[in-house]
Amino acid sequence: MNTPENIDKLHGQPVIAGSSIAGLLIALHMQDAPCIVVSSGENRGCPYRREPLPDPEITSKTFIARSGGTLACGDGLCLPETVQLFADSNSLIQKDMADFIPAELREKNGNGEDLRASLLDRVRQNRNITLLSPAVLTGITKTEGRVTGVSLRADERSIQISTDAVILASGGVTSVIRGRQPETCGISLALRAGAHIRDPEFIHFHPLTFTEGQEQIFVPENVSAETIFFSDEKNHPLFFPVRDRPALARAVWRQTESGHRVYLDLSEAAADPRHLTNTTWIRFMENSRRAGRDLTVEKLPVTASPAFHTGGILVDTDGRSSVPGLWACGEIASTGLHGADYLPGNAFLEALLFSRRVAQNVLIRETARFPLMNQNHTAGVRPHGLAGLLQRLSYVALSPVRSAKVLELVISKLAEFVSFDDAALLVTTCCLGALRRQESRGCHYRMDFPSGMEEAKHSDFALPFILKEIARIRNHSDSRH
Repeated sequence: MNTPENIDKLHGQPVIAGSSIAGLLIALHMQDAPCIVVSSGENRGCPYRREPLPDPEITSKTFIARSGGTLACGDGLCLPETVQLFADSNSLIQKDMADFIPAELREKNGNGEDLRASLLDRVRQNRNITLLSPAVLTGITKTEGRVTGVSLRADERSIQISTDAVILASGGVTSVIRGRQPETCGISLALRAGAHIRDPEFIHFHPLTFTEGQEQIFVPENVSAETIFFSDEKNHPLFFPVRDRPALARAVWRQTESGHRVYLDLSEAAADPRHLTNTTWIRFMENSRRAGRDLTVEKLPVTASPAFHTGGILVDTDGRSSVPGLWACGEIASTGLHGADYLPGNAFLEALLFSRRVAQNVLIRETARFPLMNQNHTAGVRPHGLAGLLQRLSYVALSPVRSAKVLELVISKLAEFVSFDDAALLVTTCCLGALRRQESRGCHYRMDFPSGMEEAKHSDFALPFILKEIARIRNHSDSRH
């Protein structure tokens, strides 16, 4: 654990919870100001770890086109001012790509995991950054309405640190659905601290994922539709809506959940001249070859898997939440860029843009005075088997195909855990958002409401409302049984 002998020396420093790419970039943007990065030591907060790195030669014209694609994916729920900021910041993002993505990573067609490892090395070498690892943020303390400290769990002991600046930079609910305990349940911690969240029901499922060992590899979503073909386990052709990615994810999910297999034939795509000059495709082919796959002759068994949580903690364009002293950045934050679905590649670019803005805003904050906190704190214990229950229930309820019956059932089953378990609160909140959105929009699809409403509206929640709704749904469920 990279911890100074005297924890008291850390009091007053900004605390960055999560060693995702966004979290590490924030730390490196803090100039000479001391700060703390809390890391579990595992790469749980990077849902796009296998995505290829963005092209450093991206042009302003490309940014404009990407902004148009972002608005289309957002299906009425992107904030125009955020997308405009994104389009206008292309030169700044390009500068940060040059500064933070080493040439050797670009030459070897690196991915998100490679970049995170590189950034982590830079953080370890920076004397102004204290890396607490392995450690997990377990609570946020407030005094008179603003953040005054955090609680951590590290090496089976609990630590409290006084601070007036906490930056949440962990992942969303996707890690829970995949069966991995998240690095920090930042959305739940923010809710318990009084922050508002927005659109937690929107979870992008990558429609074409294959597994190698413990790793999932994403087939590029920009592959030409007419060059890919599907079949089942008996080699019967399957006809899926390839050009509609959310619909494709639903079709693949339905096929696999019914007990059948989906095989993807990429032999024509591998020979297509358009792909031979596509950086994303080239990197995917190289990764596949490293995994021992010959896509010119071999069919891939694919599934739809959770890839990115587009909703999260409601923040402004400087990453500030509704709680003074609390910021959020990365997958965990709802900046208004993604809306109802995620455009592949935007996660990296969003992290580059908003990590800089968050760090700058933290640096110019008005420093608050607060008392030193008592370090004697005991963390709660999770009931045995709850992690597995959360994975099973979230996989069913928050899948690409949803229904009121399943969502209400899962909320009722998890209701008893939300008061003390952050992952349970996170899953239940996402289910509540999906239940209340009685329409289909973007990556959210309801079997019982297959059409979209005429007007796109956001789902904004705070903890008192969430707890009230959970209790109402549970009582209604109990009365029926």
